[in-house]
Amino acid sequence: EDLSFALNNWINLSTLRTEQVNLNFSEIQISNMLKTVLDISKIRAEKSGSELIIDVSQKLPETIVSDPQRLTQLIYNTIELAVNFIVPDAQTRLSLGVKGSRNTKLELLVRCKIQSDAFNLADAREMIEDDEILKDHSVESSRMLPLIISNQLTAIMGGQLNIIRRTSQKFEIKIELPIQTSKQQP
Repeated sequence: EDLSFALNNWINLSTLRTEQVNLNFSEIQISNMLKTVLDISKIRAEKSGSELIIDVSQKLPETIVSDPQRLTQLIYNTIELAVNFIVPDAQTRLSLGVKGSRNTKLELLVRCKIQSDAFNLADAREMIEDDEILKDHSVESSRMLPLIISNQLTAIMGGQLNIIRRTSQKFEIKIELPIQTSKQQP
């Protein structure tokens, strides 16, 4: 599984470097997508000695319109970043919510809360602000690679990624992505 994750990230990074990312929008069943992500991520979290908890807001529609492959990659990489840095016996909490109403522009809110004594906020912010980061081949072996991939996918999907320090050892990765419901689709 570690090899599979590394290979998947290498492919993602190569695709992002060539700038050949096409978005393919379709309906996504949130529960099905999360089951796929959870099946893989729970094992990774357990190996790191941490617990993965998923919260889904009741306000989030069960079916949304977005790019299923890219959204799954984005959520998986966000969790993987947390697993890379989490302290043993801590929790990684992933929350999915929605901002806006069905009559206005909706945004999917993805929040991942992590506790770490090794996460360097300054380095993380520098990496997501560096427009040339994908050209730096040293990132391939970096524990920050999932952050770089998540940030790039978020931008491609028209969203925004921020990292917020909550305490000296607690951080939140916050992603806001535009989405639609099937009723809003043209």
